[in-house]
Amino acid sequence: MKKIGLVVLSVISFLLMINLVLAVEVGYVVKDIDRADGKLIDVLDELGMEIDLIEDREIKNVDFSDYDLLIVGGKGRLRNGKHLPKDKSVVLLNPGYVKYFGFLENGRVRKSVSSSKVKIKRNGDVVDVYDRVRYKLGGVSIPYYYLPERYKNSDVEIVGGKINKRNRNLGGVVARLGGENKKCFFGANEVKYWTDDARMLFKECVEFVSGNHDVLIDEDYSNSVDGLRIRDVESGDYLLDEVSELMCGEKYKVDFRTKNVGEFIEDVSFLGKLGDFEWTASKEGLSSGMTTTTGSKTITIDFEEGDYELTMRADIERDDNPEDNVRKRSVKVVC
Repeated sequence: MKKIGLVVLSVISFLLMINLVLAVEVGYVVKDIDRADGKLIDVLDELGMEIDLIEDREIKNVDFSDYDLLIVGGKGRLRNGKHLPKDKSVVLLNPGYVKYFGFLENGRVRKSVSSSKVKIKRNGDVVDVYDRVRYKLGGVSIPYYYLPERYKNSDVEIVGGKINKRNRNLGGVVARLGGENKKCFFGANEVKYWTDDARMLFKECVEFVSGNHDVLIDEDYSNSVDGLRIRDVESGDYLLDEVSELMCGEKYKVDFRTKNVGEFIEDVSFLGKLGDFEWTASKEGLSSGMTTTTGSKTITIDFEEGDYELTMRADIERDDNPEDNVRKRSVKVVC
């Protein structure tokens, strides 16, 4: 087993890395060391991951509990592939193990080549995955693999689909399988010829299996109602009634606490609303496990008398649990 990843990240590099996975141990399984793909390793390095190369002949003797995720490379069967653990997060580039890791219920993975650049459909857009059609001028076309739509596991989500000339989806070139140990199939496995779009798709695959993007507004914030705290600026008293009264002409401070409960550094944007009044704020580089009270606001009540809803929202580019990003509480303006 050969150690090739980052051992120590410098403080400067750490501060510059936004939305990146931290301290993730990766086992990259290959037939032999010489077949490891440099472009793939570059992507993992960019994500700040620590990488061990695991050769086929070593699989039976490896303690896989040391790894947060596995990347299974290559194209042919591995002699010791049946000893790979199924209860790990996996990025699968080797098409020989789609059934083994649960992507297909029946049938088999399909191999495809094209006389033009390979295109897949991603989020409604058609993108190229290879930067050329053939390995060399006049040579054979570069292949890719896909999970046939009719055979895939019903829980598989296709994020990069093989399409025909009529723009009909035939199956998944890039596909995800959720659960406690997430998995991602990546059928464009000729890494040397990846386009920037393919590289980005692979990075998203790795991020999907390596952890969650998740921030929340803490509903257990002290002296709050459903996570939103209101304090009378003059008296210093907290308003804790289910429907608290705000007096016209008075100032109140609204605050809350946002926590990063995922495994990534996040840039968070905030939107607050009280009636027609809105305010925004942002927090860059909120580390995993850390909290912030960014977004607090002191408001002078110059609203018409009546019932209102105070709402706060915290957003990141991708949130795997968006239902805990919004908190609300009712207030009554009294003049």
